[in-house]
Amino acid sequence: MENVDFAHRYAKRGWPVFPLSPKSKKPLKNSRGVLDATTNERMVDRHWDKNPDFNVAIATGAKAGMWVLDIDGKRGKDSIMEWEGQNGKLPDTLYQITGGGGEQRFFRLPKDREIRNRQNILPGIDARGQGGYIVAPPSIHPSGGIYSWSAGDQVPIAEAPAALLDLVCPVKPAPPKQETIRPWEKLDQARVAPKSVTQTASSIILERAKRYLAECEPALQGSGGHNALLWAATALVVGFELNDDVAISLLWNEFNPRCVPQWNQDNPAERRDFERKVSEVHRTKCTKPRGWLLNDFGLRSGQDTLAQIAQGTVSAKNLLEKHDEKRDFSDNMKADPFPYHVFPEPIRQFIAAVAEAERVEPQVVALPLLVVSGAALGNTVRLRLKTQSFDVSPTIWGVIVAPSGSKKSGAFRRITAPLRDPVPIERIREPLLTPGGKLVLEDVTPEELVRQLAANPRGCCVIDGELSQWATSFSRYRDGATRGKPGAGDSIWIKAWDGDSYQRNRRGDNEDTFVPVMSCAVTGTIQPKVLAACFDPLQFASGLVPRLYFVRMERKARGWSDDDVTREDIELWQETLLRLRVTPFKALDSNRSRYMPHILRPDDEAKKIFIEHYLEMEKILDGDNDIAAMFAAKAQGGCGRIALILHGLERVIQNKRVEDGTVSGKVMRNAVELMRYLLSEQLKTFGVNVKIRNEVRARQVANWLRAQGGKADIRKYLTNHCKQCLSMDDAKAELNRAVEAGLATWGDDKECVLVESGETR
Repeated sequence: MENVDFAHRYAKRGWPVFPLSPKSKKPLKNSRGVLDATTNERMVDRHWDKNPDFNVAIATGAKAGMWVLDIDGKRGKDSIMEWEGQNGKLPDTLYQITGGGGEQRFFRLPKDREIRNRQNILPGIDARGQGGYIVAPPSIHPSGGIYSWSAGDQVPIAEAPAALLDLVCPVKPAPPKQETIRPWEKLDQARVAPKSVTQTASSIILERAKRYLAECEPALQGSGGHNALLWAATALVVGFELNDDVAISLLWNEFNPRCVPQWNQDNPAERRDFERKVSEVHRTKCTKPRGWLLNDFGLRSGQDTLAQIAQGTVSAKNLLEKHDEKRDFSDNMKADPFPYHVFPEPIRQFIAAVAEAERVEPQVVALPLLVVSGAALGNTVRLRLKTQSFDVSPTIWGVIVAPSGSKKSGAFRRITAPLRDPVPIERIREPLLTPGGKLVLEDVTPEELVRQLAANPRGCCVIDGELSQWATSFSRYRDGATRGKPGAGDSIWIKAWDGDSYQRNRRGDNEDTFVPVMSCAVTGTIQPKVLAACFDPLQFASGLVPRLYFVRMERKARGWSDDDVTREDIELWQETLLRLRVTPFKALDSNRSRYMPHILRPDDEAKKIFIEHYLEMEKILDGDNDIAAMFAAKAQGGCGRIALILHGLERVIQNKRVEDGTVSGKVMRNAVELMRYLLSEQLKTFGVNVKIRNEVRARQVANWLRAQGGKADIRKYLTNHCKQCLSMDDAKAELNRAVEAGLATWGDDKECVLVESGETR
């Protein structure tokens, strides 16, 4: 296996990875080091595309959920043995042998302390925590030694004992309450913002940090200079959550030149005095919460593209305009009529029959049919698109977007009803490999989803005629969720789409829940105005929305039809779904208590067609349309998911077993055509819903103007909306929403003046 394969393996465990130079512990030249760490499969491929054998680094800290005790050589081993003699033996945990002959022991990140990088906590012993990283197997040490796991990388990671935590991160007593206001408490938040937001997430953070330092009071000798330096360091390390090295670099380059007199970087004593302030930050209790500047400026994001979306939507050109400017992504894709000919012949006739009987468009029937077919297969099959990796499941999410009264429910119920029927015992081919369980869920919370999936290895399907509660729960400010960063609930749903494993530990009631493979399909209906709330950039950035496939219905007179679905058609669909549901697993791994799926592969023609589609989506990813790129990234693997479902339907119609044979070129070609249609609908739905959201936002701006007496200038709006706007341009764009909607106008003195019409509330 190449190093890139190990990088993918670690990323799937939730460990952010990034490349290092070959036979080195240093990041690649011109890279951002630990700031490049990612768990995104596509980004991992990009990091290692030039050399699949770049050394592998794992970022430690909050994202990985663990920290590492680095024991260096004989000196470190002697220190840890002496410490264990006084405090007791450390628990068994995952650990590796470094290429230099040392050891690195992994521990779960505690919830009540923050572990940061520390050197020489004991002779030869360091800690790697927030902002740090370790070199991972099978990387090669500069000496030529190979990093290796002592007992494999599946050994559970233990919690560190309290004595070790006290050594690595001692709890400091809170300082006496001070009546005076600290220097940083009286500072305004940054008033100067970057002119551009079309940068990567880290670039935005670094640029904002530089601008913030430019607004901080400089250190003046005899006028509290050390307090000013301490505040600047606090803003960087606590406010922006930058690691110590980055903070020190910014302080030297951006803050020190404004100080009077400047610290002399060539003088060792002055350099130590200057850089000591960063260490002092960790020992000084700050009245501000961690990451408060990231929160206030909306800079939290785990992926660069998500940050661009979250910030770009409040720039001078709103997202709808961006979408209109990039229509080539959807206009070149066949979207009308719906390509339901991609389904096998009897299923195609059934879709047409239901659509005619219910007086709806065929896509309203086809999309939920596709979802429940995939849910019926569940975790029993996977399509492998690379020789040893890139497995996709038949799990998809499909939503019918339609206003109330559009007569969508009849068709939806006809398609989903058979999934609720029990499977007759006599139809189960291999009882041991066909475990039962509750398949259909409604109105389910993330916590209940985990419980149901733990009891049902096959997976589940959420079927709900009104998905409003599920959709509007995306990235609500709960479970630790912050701007541009998924909450805990969102993370669970994303795992259920990706097919990841899930481990939940509850200390209070000793409840441990492990789900080897999360799998949950979702289908239902939603009203356009409810869906528009999902396109708030802060919620969109959670990553859930690009995983949704949409079809739209309009409310219109549809006439009457005496046609109805025949009994033969109904029985055909019931039998098709039943055959999919009795597909057994390949095997039961009793050692890991895990059911193993059948691995299907595309034939040569299908593989060629898939690669062509994948590369076509790459063109969108490399373009400058962030929104299209988000959807296109999911469309790459989504094509494989659809192909797996179409393969299952075709095999069942031919009275053959789903798990036998390969996915044909014909099936893959149909899957590509259907995926292109769904991608086109995603982009169009995005445009429609951004328009709706902009109209709502325009009314909110107009109401704010009324509260200000009917007029206000750009600077006042920026001052009152610093959490939404980063710059004067952003504030002007927000006020322009009301102007473009006819609710306000620009006065001669550059004030935005409300046009009273009684329509704004």
